Amino acid sequence: MSDIILLPNFPPPSSRILQALDNANLHTVDLLTLDPFEIHRRTQISIIDVQLLVKDVIAALNRNVEKDGKTAEERGREFAFLTTGDGKIDDLLGGGIPTGALTEVTGERYCLP
Repeated sequence: MSDIILLPNFPPPSSRILQALDNANLHTVDLLTLDPFEIHRRTQISIIDVQLLVKDVIAALNRNVEKDGKTAEERGREFAFLTTGDGKIDDLLGGGIPTGALTEVTGERYCLP
């Protein structure tokens, strides 16, 4: 079953929407990272319902963060960091790659000659 029902302060979506998410094997992270048209394509949920669902998920997550009362800087100090092995890159990243969070590293492909 989709983990969307585990979100705190989140009004449960209709059983039709939950079933469509389950059938497409989509989870909360997919609702936050995929294009709404891709979610629509995979689930056949109307694009308007998808947009409302994504909006509700974001609002529920924001309410949960607001209750915490901590600033982003305070939360950043709570993370542990993994080193990249390069001190300069670690400094640019504010200490390395934070654990306990989703991190995407992108850039141009470089091949050694």
